[in-house]
Amino acid sequence: MLSDSKQLAEDVDYDPTAKRFFITSVREKKLAALDASGVSSDFARAPDNWPMLAVKVDATRGVLWATEVAMQGFSFAPESDWGRSALLCYNLKEGRLLSRIEGPRGSALGDMTSSQWRYHR
Repeated sequence: MLSDSKQLAEDVDYDPTAKRFFITSVREKKLAALDASGVSSDFARAPDNWPMLAVKVDATRGVLWATEVAMQGFSFAPESDWGRSALLCYNLKEGRLLSRIEGPRGSALGDMTSSQWRYHR
């Protein structure tokens, strides 16, 4: 994934347990995983088909947080969705979507930190 500049990699975080990097892609609207040997694979696709921006690994809880954003004026998202964004929670091992929380209309959830979050399944 990183060798193709057309991917528009936006954010990266590291899972120390599985020794994998996670990279969000604006154009491809997905999360990619890059293992210690440099092999990349698709981890998850954006459920609403919007560009993916922020990513944060919570290895302690076994989840990965990411955001997808349909930014105003951005051609990678349908105009009817502009101004919408969502916080996504994935199972860190499987890439299964556990939760989707939509932000307020007009928001662009593009950056995050998770040091104080608590997620209960």
